[in-house]
Amino acid sequence: MDILTQLQDSIDSIARMFFIVVHHLNMQDPNKDVQQEHVQDICKKAKQIELLIDALPGINHSEAEQIEILKSLDEELKEANEEYKKAVQNADWNFLVHLHRNSHFLPQTCADKFKIPVVMISSVDNLLDMIIVAYWITTGAIAKKENR
Repeated sequence: MDILTQLQDSIDSIARMFFIVVHHLNMQDPNKDVQQEHVQDICKKAKQIELLIDALPGINHSEAEQIEILKSLDEELKEANEEYKKAVQNADWNFLVHLHRNSHFLPQTCADKFKIPVVMISSVDNLLDMIIVAYWITTGAIAKKENR
């Protein structure tokens, strides 16, 4: 479990503890032993929260250092994004090359798969155009181009 989740859980827990303590204090005959136990539990939980806060990344860095760290992470993210875009473009290219190499099988295969007459597929080029457009639609490439 990451530090932020642990911190959130601890804060939720200490809030519940406070609620229980307030409930016991409002009782007509509060039990001193129970109150002491609750106080100890709250102190332990507060110490855990303090340790979790100290363990947060960047807590020991100045604001300028944190900004530099964020800039560095942003650069890494941009580089990773560029690598991803290149991989997607390469995959798209490989897909089209595969279609071209296997184009002699496409008319009958697509006619069978999509339940359309072979005569509707007048040529392999027409079929490839249909497949490429269908591919762009299913991958959202057309919607992305329209949003630009």
